[in-house]
Amino acid sequence: MGRRETGRYAPRRVAHPWRREYGALLEDWIRRLGDDPEVYERCERIKADVLDSQTVDSYLAWLLSETETKLQLDWAADDTALARTLERLLLAAGQWIEGNEGVRDAINRSARQLVLNTVVPHRDEIGTYIADVVAGWDEKRLVERLALTVGKDLQFICINGTLVGGAVGLVLYVITQWLG
Repeated sequence: MGRRETGRYAPRRVAHPWRREYGALLEDWIRRLGDDPEVYERCERIKADVLDSQTVDSYLAWLLSETETKLQLDWAADDTALARTLERLLLAAGQWIEGNEGVRDAINRSARQLVLNTVVPHRDEIGTYIADVVAGWDEKRLVERLALTVGKDLQFICINGTLVGGAVGLVLYVITQWLG
């Protein structure tokens, strides 16, 4: 790697003869790979041998296992490099979307099209499924689900309902007493 210079990696001696020779060699291989069927076949055999190798399979299985373990440990911890990186990535994506009206419009069009293509044609089945699920709930479970979904607002709804119901009842009682 090159040395750090004002936040970027500076290339080392771009005009070095070895670099030019290496570039020419790569260009020749690229040309031969596209033009020479024998070179192409040889590369395909090498690729197949590497991919069919038990060593490669074992290494990939080990790598997957290690990655999975690391991710599970990282997700279990509170403040990890992975979580911070993911947070920065999501914030940057959100800022990019927020600052780019064309992207927002494209996302909104895609979301609308997705709903039109997937949800709208199956709305009857979706409605029936939801109705069947809710119909299968007993009253206690329905109240528990509502309490979890609505949360603290449910308490205010109950209190307001009691107060409004009491006030309406009092007004009706006064009116009936006054008229009667």
